Amino acid sequence: MHTEKSPPLEKEGEIPLSLSYILDNAPYFERFFFVSSNRPFHIETVLKAVEKLALSDSRSTQKKVLALGSRFHQATFLVLKEGRNQ
Repeated sequence: MHTEKSPPLEKEGEIPLSLSYILDNAPYFERFFFVSSNRPFHIETVLKAVEKLALSDSRSTQKKVLALGSRFHQATFLVLKEGRNQ
């Protein structure tokens, strides 16, 4: 269980990340979410919403949002992989 809280967002300038995401061998596509809020939140809240979405419809390329409520702001984008079957 992840009990850590979200880190605060910086309001100005670029923030270099200590790590990045590398696309893996998952077929079809990769879906990314950026979640923020005006107040700190437990990371577990977001992970549970991601898991619920993945279990309900893991292969759809339709635009999806996480069931998090109005307290959260989210952006999502989809990377379609070459050679995918649709």
